Amino acid sequence: MKNIVFYISDHGFGHMARNIPLISSALFKDADVRIYIKSGEKQIAFARNAMEKIGETERERLHFIVQPMDAGLKLIPGTLLIDGTELKRCVSAYVKSWPEAIRAEKQFLKEQKISLAVCDIPAWTLAACREAGVRSLFISNFTWVEIYREYLGENLTQAYQDCYGKADEAFLYELYPPQLPGYFRRWEKAGFVCRGFHPAEADKIRSGHQRPCIYVGVGRSADIGEDIDVSSIPYDFFVTDGVHLTGDNVYPLDQDLPNTQDYILASDFVITKAGWGTIAEAVLAGKPMALLSRDTVAEDRNSIRQLVLRNLGIEADSLDLAEMGSLIKRLQSLAAKQRPAYRPDTDRLAAAILKRAEAGSGKSAGYEYAQRERGEENNAAGSL
Repeated sequence: MKNIVFYISDHGFGHMARNIPLISSALFKDADVRIYIKSGEKQIAFARNAMEKIGETERERLHFIVQPMDAGLKLIPGTLLIDGTELKRCVSAYVKSWPEAIRAEKQFLKEQKISLAVCDIPAWTLAACREAGVRSLFISNFTWVEIYREYLGENLTQAYQDCYGKADEAFLYELYPPQLPGYFRRWEKAGFVCRGFHPAEADKIRSGHQRPCIYVGVGRSADIGEDIDVSSIPYDFFVTDGVHLTGDNVYPLDQDLPNTQDYILASDFVITKAGWGTIAEAVLAGKPMALLSRDTVAEDRNSIRQLVLRNLGIEADSLDLAEMGSLIKRLQSLAAKQRPAYRPDTDRLAAAILKRAEAGSGKSAGYEYAQRERGEENNAAGSL
């Protein structure tokens, strides 16, 4: 039995959403794999809900473990802006907790005979894998280094970069920034992945609306406080938590809804903050996007720049929501432009993960590190 653990950030839900299809695909492809998912309480509940329809034999090989994973970002209430003071306080305390977390995680890795650890993107887990001699795979479109460097001291930022450098290998998703490959010894490109669409469900959603539809979301970890009346706009709006549109043409989506991707597929346009998970769903559904900019977040700036260059999105801000008619005209102009089409990379990446788990008993960088550590301990003991 191959044992894989996924360490998934508990900042928001996008990290979990993009790992769900990889985990599901791996379970279906290989009946000899057991998967552990570690993340925050809300993220684990989200994953349980999203994966409840997988087969019984797959569920028996899937284990959910609630465990704090990440400091993430701290936002000023009612905005998408980062609270730098609160962020520094939280990250400082978080980094101080790493030594104990690493000690405990090494024990878990050994007891469960983990073949491969997949990290998206809690940095300290890679240090635990290196010390335990467990093969590790980083998978993301960014690290916290690019974002934190603009807010935190060099010591805190370097602590993250040192951990990321301990990954045996990295898969870098579409839209990664140009400096990211330099953090890793070995890396390769990865495409877009997202939760699977259900066309029949999307058709059912769309059939309930006579007017064209727009999906508007800012993620579950953000909130835009101002109420905006869109009742005069000839569109229906599907809105997530944190979006305060008003009118009889506004349809709030339940926080626990497991298939928001089908509402994206049912929509004509998408308005969203630049979270990679929603971007991937919109790109793979072929929907033009308006991306709410956050100049204070390096990941968002990079993603928006690349999407605009590819004619996949336009840049907007929260003030543009108050001028919804003008924003929709810009989206209509974007829809008329030629843009590239993409296919999901889910199955290829899942197969690659399984292949690395199969080879997990080989001498990874982490294995060699652990051997050196044990050798040094033995030499020290022999000299006593």
